[in-house]
Amino acid sequence: MAGGLADAPPEIPLAELLRRATQSNPELQRLSQEQKVEQTRRELLKAERIPDLALELGTDFNSPGDFRVGPRSQLSLTLPLYARNQGQIAQSLASQQVLENEAAAAARAVEGRVEAGYFDLKAQQTQVELYRDQLLPVARQVEGLAEESYRAGKVGILAVVEAQRSVQDTDRSYLESLFTLQSLYAALEETVGEPLD
Repeated sequence: MAGGLADAPPEIPLAELLRRATQSNPELQRLSQEQKVEQTRRELLKAERIPDLALELGTDFNSPGDFRVGPRSQLSLTLPLYARNQGQIAQSLASQQVLENEAAAAARAVEGRVEAGYFDLKAQQTQVELYRDQLLPVARQVEGLAEESYRAGKVGILAVVEAQRSVQDTDRSYLESLFTLQSLYAALEETVGEPLD
């Protein structure tokens, strides 16, 4: 935490927030990694369908009898006639499609949460500005007028106490509004998945 409660969060355009959220949201990153793993798995299954050619070279030592030494070589070709991995590849394709649909749904959900958080933050900023620029100065002005009227003998002490209570209530509401603004900003940062300063 840095700065004061009254420090306004930085202004970031909605398009920038959406771009950053799609790049750094943990849920979207997890789904992206799962898609990459599934794609690699499918590529491995396809690679296993390729015939395997093996070449061996070596030397033979035959101990019994007349002890013969000689070179040896072997060439083998493994054809995957029955192990074509067609079922596993089809399952991998289906899993990939499910992951793509999950990623698209998660991206829409994250975009919706970012937009909702952005508009809530904007509304709260307007409320904070209303308290700071209009309501709190007017309440303090009314308090000052009530004190002057009391000194002049035009009103009783209850009017001054009521004006002071009104200032305290307005100030408390202003502080609550500031706290809500900072909380909404923190929630928006959590949704985006990275600090927004």
